[in-house]
Amino acid sequence: MSEMLSAVVVAYNEARYLSECLRRLTFCDEILVIDLGSQDGSIEIAKGQGARVIQHEWVPFAEKVRGFALEHVKNDWVIFVDPDLYIPTSLGEKLRVLIGNHSDHNLGMIFLPIFTFFGNRPLRFGQKGGRRGYRGVIHRDRVEIPAFLHHQGVQLRDDYFALCLIATDEEVICHHWVDTIREAFIKGHRYLPYEPEKRHALGQTFSWSRMFSELGRSLKMDLRKLAFLEWHAMQVMFFQLWYISMANITLRRFERV
Repeated sequence: MSEMLSAVVVAYNEARYLSECLRRLTFCDEILVIDLGSQDGSIEIAKGQGARVIQHEWVPFAEKVRGFALEHVKNDWVIFVDPDLYIPTSLGEKLRVLIGNHSDHNLGMIFLPIFTFFGNRPLRFGQKGGRRGYRGVIHRDRVEIPAFLHHQGVQLRDDYFALCLIATDEEVICHHWVDTIREAFIKGHRYLPYEPEKRHALGQTFSWSRMFSELGRSLKMDLRKLAFLEWHAMQVMFFQLWYISMANITLRRFERV
């Protein structure tokens, strides 16, 4: 049984990446771009690629409008694609086959293989290095998407399961994360004000012991994944330690108000 697939791309001034991103989504039956007020020609690029465009007020990250997007797509199966993700056509074709083979089962989510790029090279070591799983494909009636959880917002409902799509290295998604470590810090500053909301939703309260425990786990994971063997991975490691520290301090300030 053939299943229809919609792509959702949330964009804000993403002209640099958007055209190539959309060009690679030919395996989708529908492309919906949620624009957050772009002024760099992103809307024109999206329409020129045949995408349907809906405008939405600006929000700091895409997860906050994914629920809104699901109300406007035409199909139950949806792939969420950031503008800086490039999906090989062959991977898309494999995805369609996998969805079709499980159309009568309780499949609710599919993890896609992804490489994270720092500059023009994929990270090989550290937490973001190597091949990782991207929870980007969902059946909209079989998952929950809390809008406040950045990068943790997709959870399976009871009685549904997830699968990982197997692919060669040539078929793995390319995520163009940042070109410089400065860009990472700029992104980090954008997300920090929302950390208290996220952490409270997870039942967390500030404590020094919890902060140092979180720092220790992050450092241990990076060292276990050999971050010290790659300069960019080392930069990412120190960025993540900074972000964890600042997120906890932001939570402490929030609780004191």
